[in-house]
Parts: sequence; C-alpha cells; structure tokens
Amino acid sequence: MKSSARNWRELLAELPDAKRNALRKEKEELLRNQERFIRLPADLQGREIEEQMCQEIARKEAPPFDRWRLRKRAQQAVLPFGEVQVAAG
Repeated sequence: MKSSARNWRELLAELPDAKRNALRKEKEELLRNQERFIRLPADLQGREIEEQMCQEIARKEAPPFDRWRLRKRAQQAVLPFGEVQVAAG
C-alpha cells in the first residue's frame, strides 16, 4: 500500500498549481469544521490535509478493483454502534 500512496503523492505533485491549491483549500475548509483538526499542531494539520488530497486523487484515479478494496478496508475499520445482543443460555 505504501507504493500506491507514493504514486498518489506523485500525482498530487504533478497537478497544476491552481488545481492543487483549489483541492488543498477545499480539503482544508472541510477539515477546519472539525474540532479535532483545530486542536492538531500545524505540521499535523498540513499532513492531514495532504492525506485527504491524496485520498481524493486515489478515489478519482484508482481502477475499479482498487476503489472496491478501499471501500472494503474502510468498512472493516468502522465499528457498528448499538447494543450487542447476547444469547441467554
């Protein structure tokens, strides 16, 4: 996965400045609405914005199987909320 992450970073670096700046501004505005993001140090904020930009590129540029795999991994990372029913027995 690290090699594909490097590829997304390369694609990010190859974007025209205007497009990269617009994408950065969009992701920064979305993240600024989160209290957790505001509490992060500036260097971590920059890293998180860059990660969001790379994820956006990955979603757009990834072949269908890779998009499926990204969705599958995201589903595995999400834990369901609610009551757990234990069978009495």
